[in-house]
Amino acid sequence: MYPVLATPAVDVREYRDGTMIIDLVDASTKQMVWRGTATDTFSPGAEAQKAGEAVEKTLAEYPPPAN
Repeated sequence: MYPVLATPAVDVREYRDGTMIIDLVDASTKQMVWRGTATDTFSPGAEAQKAGEAVEKTLAEYPPPAN
């Protein structure tokens, strides 16, 4: 009989360059309650403004509609 090797689950995802991910986590349970993403191409000198706009647009989708 051979030993059984237990390996932790691995979550692999591919994202396009320029993807911003916002995770909201419940501080008491340490569980993620929502994830928002935005993808854009950032040009030099405009990153802060474009990033701020992307954050606003992404967070406007929270909370998600009730099922």
